[in-house]
Amino acid sequence: MKNKLFTTIVLFCAVSFFIPALPQIWCLEDNDFGDLFDDLEEDIGTENETAPADGGGFAGELKSEHTASLHMPVSGDPLVFDGPLTSTGLENLFSFSAHQGDVSLYSNWRILFSLNGEGVWHNATEIRALENYILYGPEGLSLSLGYQIIRWGVADKINPTDNVNPKDYTDLTEPTSIPVLSLYIKWYVTGAFSIEGVYVPHNDPDIFPVDAEAAVPEALFAADEVTVEQLPLDIWSGSLGLRLAAYTPLADFSLSYLFDHDPYYTPSVAYTNPMDKHLTLGREPLHRIGADAKTTIGGAGIWLETCFTLTGDPDASDAGTRNPRLEWTAGIDFNYGPGALFYANIQYNGRFIFDYDDGFFSDYPGGAPDPLQMMDPDYAVTYYYRALTQSIGGETEGLLNTLSVNFEFPFLDERITPVIRGAYLLPVFYDTEEKTRYGSLIASPRLIFKPQLSFEITLGADLFFSWYSEPGSGDIRLDTSDAVGMFGDQSNVFLELHYVWGYDL
Repeated sequence: MKNKLFTTIVLFCAVSFFIPALPQIWCLEDNDFGDLFDDLEEDIGTENETAPADGGGFAGELKSEHTASLHMPVSGDPLVFDGPLTSTGLENLFSFSAHQGDVSLYSNWRILFSLNGEGVWHNATEIRALENYILYGPEGLSLSLGYQIIRWGVADKINPTDNVNPKDYTDLTEPTSIPVLSLYIKWYVTGAFSIEGVYVPHNDPDIFPVDAEAAVPEALFAADEVTVEQLPLDIWSGSLGLRLAAYTPLADFSLSYLFDHDPYYTPSVAYTNPMDKHLTLGREPLHRIGADAKTTIGGAGIWLETCFTLTGDPDASDAGTRNPRLEWTAGIDFNYGPGALFYANIQYNGRFIFDYDDGFFSDYPGGAPDPLQMMDPDYAVTYYYRALTQSIGGETEGLLNTLSVNFEFPFLDERITPVIRGAYLLPVFYDTEEKTRYGSLIASPRLIFKPQLSFEITLGADLFFSWYSEPGSGDIRLDTSDAVGMFGDQSNVFLELHYVWGYDL
């Protein structure tokens, strides 16, 4: 363990402090390094870039971020790094862009050195291509092809309409978009109106902490009775979307439509008798209709975003298909305090599932079927669908409310910034015969020290709690089966060193 820790520290020092010296080593005397750290993006990437209007000459940029982290679980062995939130090591993000006239090339890469060489989330060393695409951008038009992140919506991080890219949810505190091969076009018809279109030839699934097969209880289907089907490589396995946006002095608005595929799997049960059954998991097509608006009132940013998802069961009559749902986000952010340096961001998110089945445990006490009736295929298939369709689709309540906050209090010329960040999730319209749920809490306090513009040190914690009580019991317990509570053993305190650099070519 000491050797691994020492190796990580050495790698971090080498990469962080040697690479910025490369311009001198390469003798690039003609470059202007005066704005070395200006306009560095918070996250390396080029989401929805447009080519710069540089008059046709060549221009290029090289940017990078390096993050060395030490995450220590708050329970158990503090030096065991065996999960997605407690893995420890060095992450390096590199971004290169080149521009010639109206044509631009973007290339982004991630190199991870991790002490967690075991488990499903990271190997000891991982090299991953991120966004890599070419863009043609004459005035008023942007046309790009390659592996891209296409971000739709105006909300802060939780965007109901942002469904073009698959997501990685293994880090519950910072879900990330996964670049996908796509063709994207954005046309500014006028200064007040734009049209966007996107085509994704093949729709990749989201990445969840628990994979599709593991989400099926062994009490229902053994591992050899489950088959996971991936989307075929044909024209119907992708995504196709259109977005119309208007920009007015009052507010910015947009409407969008996306033909998509469910990131969660849908069960298909073949059943003859208890000894002859099979479960196939596949991804079904969806239609997503979204709208958003964003404005500024009195210096405060205000936004509203919503998305209606139409499934293959619009009248909610098929237990084997998930029902339509409505998701929304409303938020506000503003600066206040001495010199308006303090920052506040408050956001409410909701998800409502039409005709949610909240009577499973009422109809099947303890979640178990009548063993005599299981000889009837119709009874058995209905039982399996009701047991699996919603649960493996991440639906455990008819209405989920989430309140998230982010408060920042910089002082000493913004060199020290305490951050209060967290979210509380409250479920409504669920099956109380199973348990009474009191909600879930994600607490993520941070203390950020920035000795210089390009370097910061963060001391923080990510803590996960869910609470419930058994039917007829007043004892409140921690729930480790909840979507948040399952991360309880991943609660950790951490130290991160973050360094950025970049220069123009």
